[in-house]
Amino acid sequence: MISFTQKYLFLYLLRARNRQRLLIFSLLALSLSSFALLVIQSTMGGMQSQVVKRSQNIEGFLELRSINNKQSDFSKIKSILNKQDIPYLLETTKELLLKLNGKIKPVIVHGINKPPFFYKKNISTFEAIVPFHLSFALSIEKNDFITLFSPFIMDNFISDIPRRLTLKVNDFVSTDLPEIDSWHIWINLKKLNGLLGGQNYEKIILYKEPSKKLLSLIKTNAIKNYDIITWKDKHKTLNWALNLENFIMIFLFASMSLLVTLSILSGFLLFWEKIKPDLSLFWVLGVSKKNASKTIFNFLINLNIFSIIIGLLFGSLFLYLFKMFAPNLMPDIFVDRSIPVKFNVIFYMISFLLPLSISFLFSYILTIFFKSDVDFFKSLKKII
Repeated sequence: MISFTQKYLFLYLLRARNRQRLLIFSLLALSLSSFALLVIQSTMGGMQSQVVKRSQNIEGFLELRSINNKQSDFSKIKSILNKQDIPYLLETTKELLLKLNGKIKPVIVHGINKPPFFYKKNISTFEAIVPFHLSFALSIEKNDFITLFSPFIMDNFISDIPRRLTLKVNDFVSTDLPEIDSWHIWINLKKLNGLLGGQNYEKIILYKEPSKKLLSLIKTNAIKNYDIITWKDKHKTLNWALNLENFIMIFLFASMSLLVTLSILSGFLLFWEKIKPDLSLFWVLGVSKKNASKTIFNFLINLNIFSIIIGLLFGSLFLYLFKMFAPNLMPDIFVDRSIPVKFNVIFYMISFLLPLSISFLFSYILTIFFKSDVDFFKSLKKII
């Protein structure tokens, strides 16, 4: 009887002469809200993941710094990484002064034991790789010789003179990260050691995300001798900003879903006034008030689920076509001219559960109202 009553409600909604336009448009709005929430999350998540991915390609996933600055401390970790086939670099980072053609600029120098992984070309000798942005600022050309000064190491020759190092620029590179391209260069670790006076390297950087098992093994061997710094540890502010952005986005769509649900309930109240006499007849035929209220609750929930699923299906189709054709919507100054799309199960769960939970709450409240306020006797008197 309950399933028959629900079927009756659906058919009445679709076939009645005076169809409930407010209710139908409200359901379409709920579909649109789930559609928009999925699309916004997928595109915003795509852009965020691209930024994080580019940064991790340059700075690595994990950094191990020796507390005692002893090279022997690194031997176990290097052995573990080699067995697990994890790409890594030995690195020392210093702030130096770069001079060329009468121009001096402070730079962050990465002394590494081989060319960086994001540099895809093969070079026979590696001395210095400079970002394009920095080369434009200082008019550096390929095979030029640049001079690096150490402001904290002096050579005592007649007077104190900053120690210097001359390097040949092998090539240029673009990291697509303005904060990196403006200040950072990568040079041969042995050359930097010569400038610093024999220091070897101060950290190991992993360029592949370690598994939980490997991370646990690294922590077991490194707990006394290393500081373990993850990418998230180095970019706490960026992570906080991204999480805040996601929270605000979900809050705004939750507010929109709330308004849409209120519209659905308003439309249903008008719809309810028209079907109340018919439900009174069902009551006469043996449908209890409890079962009738349960039917109304299930009817509203099924309508909401149907509307949300329709929105998610159209959202998935839109995102698939958007990713396939990838139109260039952004100006030339942006790295990602076509907006990247990220498909994620969590995005689908949020887009489905968020509007559904709000509609569930208000449908339940409406059911309580139905139980306490509806009088089938009055409805039957009107029919008679």
